Amino acid sequence: MHAIKDHLPLGLISGGGEHSLWDVASATLSIDVVPDDATTVSTISEAVAADAGVVVAASSRLTPLDAYRASITANPLQTKMATSSILFAISDVLAQTVANSAKTTPEKIDYVRVARYFVFGATVHAPLFSAFYDMLDATFDDNVVPKVIVDQVVFTPFVFLPIFFGGMSLLSGEGVDGAYARVRENAWGITPTLINNWRVWVPANAVNYSLPSDVRILFVNVVALGWTVYLSTVEREAAAAAQMRAKPEIPHSVMK
Repeated sequence: MHAIKDHLPLGLISGGGEHSLWDVASATLSIDVVPDDATTVSTISEAVAADAGVVVAASSRLTPLDAYRASITANPLQTKMATSSILFAISDVLAQTVANSAKTTPEKIDYVRVARYFVFGATVHAPLFSAFYDMLDATFDDNVVPKVIVDQVVFTPFVFLPIFFGGMSLLSGEGVDGAYARVRENAWGITPTLINNWRVWVPANAVNYSLPSDVRILFVNVVALGWTVYLSTVEREAAAAAQMRAKPEIPHSVMK
């Protein structure tokens, strides 16, 4: 008889903690030995030992969601930042592609703009929403309705949308005055953007707050892939309007 750990390929188990990885796997799976003729192990899917901080998984059985949840268990904020940054960048590429499809002469993708969305997703969106969700869980536990109300009546119109439009304005080089004007026009209080936001995010958040906490940022980012295409379109139009306002007016005497 050989211990089952003798048949596990190197790199299959990873983690750390006071207990050995094999102790955790054995305790979780309740398996100590396998017959002599067994040469592979194909039935382990996932075992997590919270007190040891260990994740055990068989790569041959790992689904993308399993991989995400394993990653977010090991590195929660880093995983959320990576997910948000990638999906924000993709959403802006989609927004630019849609806008270009309506033009007689399509423009090239503005990758500087895409980079701004990537940075915003990683450094603002993920940390902000991660902290906000933790606060909601601590305050309302599993009560979905008050979470949705606080999210959509307080957080979105007076925190997230102002930060989004103001932050993108600053990243675009419009300065504090430009950011303030953009926030007042597109983000603060009840605006067309907020009303459209309610149409999407009230039902979406009713689902989101019913999900396990470790997949909420992922769910939000998947829904936001389409929503951020809309936000990107609004933000681009606002930026174009700001540029028009910034141009000096030509006196009529010069135009004649």
